[in-house]
Amino acid sequence: MRIALVGGAEARARCADAGFLAAWRALVASDTKHALVQAPEFVLPWYAAYAGAVEPLLVEGRAADGELVALLPLARRADGALVHAGAEQAEYHGWLTRAGREGEFLVPALEALRTGPGFAAWRWRWAPPGADTGWTAELAARGFTVVREERPAPVWELARGERLAGLLENRSTRAKFNRYRRRGELVLERVRDPARTRELLAVLARQCDFRQEVVHGVRPFADDARKLEFFVARQAFPEANHFSVLRCGAEPLAFHFGACDGRTCLYGLTSYAPHESKHSPGTLLLIELARALAAEGFRELDLTPGSDPYKQRFATGERVLVRLAFFTERGAAWRARAGGRARRALVGPLATELGLRPERLARLQCGLREARGELARRRLGGLARRAAGFVLERRTLACFAPPAVLPREPRAEAVRVQAWEELLALDAPASHPSRRVLLAETLERFTDGGVLYVLPGARGPERIAWRLPAAKGELAEVLVRAGWLAPQGELVRVLPPLGAERAPDAALALLVRALEQAEAPALVALEDGRTAEAAALGAAGFRELGRARLQRVLRERPSWQLEPAGGHA
Repeated sequence: MRIALVGGAEARARCADAGFLAAWRALVASDTKHALVQAPEFVLPWYAAYAGAVEPLLVEGRAADGELVALLPLARRADGALVHAGAEQAEYHGWLTRAGREGEFLVPALEALRTGPGFAAWRWRWAPPGADTGWTAELAARGFTVVREERPAPVWELARGERLAGLLENRSTRAKFNRYRRRGELVLERVRDPARTRELLAVLARQCDFRQEVVHGVRPFADDARKLEFFVARQAFPEANHFSVLRCGAEPLAFHFGACDGRTCLYGLTSYAPHESKHSPGTLLLIELARALAAEGFRELDLTPGSDPYKQRFATGERVLVRLAFFTERGAAWRARAGGRARRALVGPLATELGLRPERLARLQCGLREARGELARRRLGGLARRAAGFVLERRTLACFAPPAVLPREPRAEAVRVQAWEELLALDAPASHPSRRVLLAETLERFTDGGVLYVLPGARGPERIAWRLPAAKGELAEVLVRAGWLAPQGELVRVLPPLGAERAPDAALALLVRALEQAEAPALVALEDGRTAEAAALGAAGFRELGRARLQRVLRERPSWQLEPAGGHA
């Protein structure tokens, strides 16, 4: 087999040549493993969207007569880094070959690539299901240091209808479906039109950025201006993608965008409205997606690699995948092995042992990362404050009973309900150590059923408040025992200002708007309230009950103490 590295203008010309594309598609059709993200319908939109940021590099394998019999679609970034086409947006990093010719192609291909830049530490994502990786043994014999990692990955075989039937019979799942159906018609819509795709992706992007910043500290769309264009461009081949939106009436609840070929659909990019977290729209989307795929004749939903516990709930089976990494320096290979083992041994089991929900674990992780960032920047004062906040947390709430008749407050009309998108515009909220910590707290409260109220200011959101229906937890228990909060009552909690704006009427505006929507007797809590604000609430008819003080050590169960107004216990 003759190996050729084709890059730059010549590679771009190949990608525009009808004959080459026909040969490429023929390879995809003949390949026995998954090849959805090595197909031109995925690779070409990525090359186009990232033109200027990457240069296409096609590694070709040709027979003696010139026939294309193998292909490895790659790219080089501006810094010389070598990546698979799609990079981190490709669920699998793979290649295309005729059956049984993997070693004949990949061993000389990687030898040719090793002499160029970007190969010193080249880490692949998971190889596609069904990939033969036996050829790596020959690489090791030729002086390569190869690190292999194996992991079971979940798959949902759609022909096994008992899994879907069981999910639909689950009492909690039925209740969630019925809750939405009482609000409006619940529909899963498959989207093929590029214009409609662009419109919906703008919503998906905000949902995705919100959750991904909480969980991973990144904003995939805001940090990558080309990402949205890549997904829009993929819809030039609508049958190669399954883009769907779960709607309740006209309101989009959740999205999925994955590559497909009529037999297999990859569970790809997903998102859901954060304020709907309590009702599990992501779970309902996955159920409806499986139902739609089965009706369209698909055989499997590839749930893709990942340790997310929910995937195990839906999977009907597993298959073992392999992740490869290639190194020219043995020390780097050892560190890669050790780091992977440490992550697998610690993070998942620790979360399970502590009983942490994903959003709570993310909140803890982002606090630790913020502290690590301060240390890296050698801002020891900031590190000390973060460490002190992690070890010992103190908080004070000024508690008020609202008046029987709410006062008129002009700014209350400007308050926006469930406007979590506003928080994405903040750079450094004064009320929290970082935006990520604020978003993690927001997602946690949404999961508990909280309703968010945002007061816009001249330079972004000025202040926020939460209405917590059927308030629960240690604070609620203490307030109920003291008679300050009715059983199953609502707690309306105003947070400190987010920025430099400190208008005296901000807290009152938020409270009036939230109390107008209260569905049960409510208690008002003003966090770190200043004397002027407390006086303003008193003048508006709010009766101060006292202060609730929190002291918590090492994130243990919070301990709230009440100080009734007047200082008498």
